[in-house]
Amino acid sequence: MFCRNCRKELADLAVICTRCGVHYPRVAGDRYCDHCGSQTHSDAKECLTCGMAVRRQSCRDKSRLVAGLLGLFLGCWGCHRFYLGYRAEGMARLALTLGTMGFALPITMGWGIIEGIQIMLGQMHDADGNILEK
Repeated sequence: MFCRNCRKELADLAVICTRCGVHYPRVAGDRYCDHCGSQTHSDAKECLTCGMAVRRQSCRDKSRLVAGLLGLFLGCWGCHRFYLGYRAEGMARLALTLGTMGFALPITMGWGIIEGIQIMLGQMHDADGNILEK
């Protein structure tokens, strides 16, 4: 195992890097890393073994139904993008609709409807890569 901060090789059971002082807590986990297969804690954002980001299996606070309906009915304003955490894309959609004084409205409406259907079918995730709950 190597330190994520300074890349010094660490002992297998090390809980702190002796070079830079980064703490590596050892916790029993209830999930497994998608990349290396090691056990991780359910609240972990990074795997302590390989350092890769850990995707949560489902997102408990964002609904697929709500996001899909926002995409279908308010997608031209980017509301579903804001709801899913894609703030930059939501702002771009809003700026496109408002900046063209409504001339791009048919394009952004169609775009929102398509994305709303994709969300309902489970083909889109939130900005953290989490699967939306049904």
